[in-house]
Amino acid sequence: MAINTGFSLLSKIGGYASSNGGEISAFDPSTDRLFMVAGSVIEILNLADPTTPTKIGDLPFNTDDVPADFALVPNSVAVGKGGTVSGGIVAIALAVRDDLNNQAAGQVQFFNTADGSYLGKVAVGFLPDMITFTPDGTRLLTANEGEPNESYTVDPEGSISIIDLSSGVNNASVTNLDFNAYDSQRATLQSQGVKIFGEVFDQNGDFVRNSTVSEDLEPEYIAISDDGSQAFVTLQENNAVAVVDLTTNTIESIVALGYKDFSLTGNGLDASDRDDAINIQNWPIFGVYQPDSIASFSVEGATYYITANEGDARNRPSDDDILPPPFDGEGDIFSDESRIKDLILDPTAFPNAAELQQDENIGRLTVTTKLGDIDNDGDFDQLFSFGARSFSIWDSNGNQVFDSGDQLEQIIANAIPDFFNASNSNNNFDNRSDDKGPEPEGVTVGTFQDRTFAFVGLERIGGVMVYEVTNPESPDFIQYINPRDFTVDPETNLTDSGPEGLTFIAAEDSPNGNPLLVVSNEVSQTTAIFEVDFSVLTPPGQPTPIFGTEGDDLFLAGIDFNGDSDILFTGGGNDEVDVPIGGSSKGFNRIQTGSGLDSVFVGNGDRLNAGSGNDEIDATDATNYRISGGAGDDTFFLGASGRALGGDGNDKFYVQSGGDNLLAGGLGQDKFWIATGELVTTPNTITDFTVGQDTLAIAFSGVTSVNDLTLSGQTIAIGAQVIATLTGINTTALDASNFEFA
Repeated sequence: MAINTGFSLLSKIGGYASSNGGEISAFDPSTDRLFMVAGSVIEILNLADPTTPTKIGDLPFNTDDVPADFALVPNSVAVGKGGTVSGGIVAIALAVRDDLNNQAAGQVQFFNTADGSYLGKVAVGFLPDMITFTPDGTRLLTANEGEPNESYTVDPEGSISIIDLSSGVNNASVTNLDFNAYDSQRATLQSQGVKIFGEVFDQNGDFVRNSTVSEDLEPEYIAISDDGSQAFVTLQENNAVAVVDLTTNTIESIVALGYKDFSLTGNGLDASDRDDAINIQNWPIFGVYQPDSIASFSVEGATYYITANEGDARNRPSDDDILPPPFDGEGDIFSDESRIKDLILDPTAFPNAAELQQDENIGRLTVTTKLGDIDNDGDFDQLFSFGARSFSIWDSNGNQVFDSGDQLEQIIANAIPDFFNASNSNNNFDNRSDDKGPEPEGVTVGTFQDRTFAFVGLERIGGVMVYEVTNPESPDFIQYINPRDFTVDPETNLTDSGPEGLTFIAAEDSPNGNPLLVVSNEVSQTTAIFEVDFSVLTPPGQPTPIFGTEGDDLFLAGIDFNGDSDILFTGGGNDEVDVPIGGSSKGFNRIQTGSGLDSVFVGNGDRLNAGSGNDEIDATDATNYRISGGAGDDTFFLGASGRALGGDGNDKFYVQSGGDNLLAGGLGQDKFWIATGELVTTPNTITDFTVGQDTLAIAFSGVTSVNDLTLSGQTIAIGAQVIATLTGINTTALDASNFEFA
């Protein structure tokens, strides 16, 4: 049950299932090898045939100098730049820690991409979580997260390491950038919106002191400008980015990212898992962006950064049963999260607190307890949830130029209403609405000619959102594709669940000559290989999606939307869409309806995916359309040279004089009216006619029985005019029970 909404830019062509894991990948075009962080190892995959990746082996870590009871834990991988000093090198970021997250200095180890042989290693900061090369291939950077240990008795400093490989691996040098200079600026940073909130405890779980700024900051992910002069490093838990000047190897500034106002139009969210419905609406809360991944791209010489705004709380211990009693529960020592219903809300700021705190409203939404008590009186004057359920674009100064608002949840609601906000560990409807929704986590970019595209992975519901970001201030939705099968256990490798890392492979580097997108899925431990077909795209300027509501909506072309290459999501309810017909120069819209009894008039070149419900679809005067009825008993009125798929249900197809349609009834007892008063000029083809279940219906003067038809091979004719072809069916074997005459 693959989900595909919008342009078919991505299509899955291959996959690999691991017994170890699937988290972050890097590709070496010189060897066609994919290096994958897979649990405690780095797997080497042969990607020469991307339809059938195969495992070659694992990289042999060097364990010299690893303290007793500590282990090497791979977190990230990067491949050097061909034609530079780093060509043919794969670098691995390795944490050195024990089971309770006590840490020694991390390592970066280097290997030959051709044969996997060990080349050397360097020491970096605590818990290196991400690694990437500069565009010129001479340096690589690590984001050293420095997380607290499980008992929060030690909080290592976060840092950024810059490794200079210009003289080769054997002569590599390391510059560690710390945040010590910001320790004296705690109050200033907090006033700017940097979330600094850590605390250090003793072995008895008693508070000792606040973490310093340099301890509390946790570098997560790195993006480098195309010219190699600047890096943005996400500080996820702190809702900020560190700006690094790579010409001087210094931390230039820490930029707070601000908050998302969920009370504004276009910034809705579904905040409850107990309302038994998709309910994306505005609430009096803020979102803390807290991005995980970040990627960079350039437009007309200007650098922009795109972030996946996942959100993240900090709990110690980080899970149940890590420490012995009395601290055997998650967050028993330290936690910065709570459900809104368990907080005391300021009566002036929230006069309707009792209503808001009901489970079916925002009572179950998880928020941070470290923000919102503005006057320090013990109650909350504002509410801040984790993450923004969006992606954002920022300029090189850290100014936000775009945020996707509630588009991601709206698109999911239309595409997968039955599994909206399911988690990556279960298939339960609405399961993550009370937390961080779909959780955009991974992001990468790819270019085609002079156009730039962003690929955003959704950690919980799964799949990839594709947007064109050539205009950074007004990105265009292109596609949502999700290969996850919601009929199987998502924690098995029978499907793809829990996207973690995304790797774009350009056509010139690709083993099959076409652009590829590699998506590694942490929960299912699978790797999905997508092929990218840029030829399906319309010219630049694809409009921003238009969204309906859960009620009954009317969309009129020229009034409610332009009707020319628009993207329309109608939402729930009994909706009506009237697009240009009758040979209009407009058309080529992408339309997704939701649940309900919808009525859609289809224009030339339109692509329609109807949702559940008994829908009526009228393409009488249109050509070159693609229609899918979805679930329900749908009725189709067809024009010429199109394709129509009934889907589940007992569907009816009425053809007109144009013909040349490709029809598939799908499941159910379908009825195909292959003549309705006049003969088609070109036969229609039915690809899945089921004898004994489906019916062929004819309304034409003088034709009242099978004897008035000419049945030959796979065709049906009236006189000399063939009106239908039945793929795989010998029509001479049909009898009166297969027909209906009017």
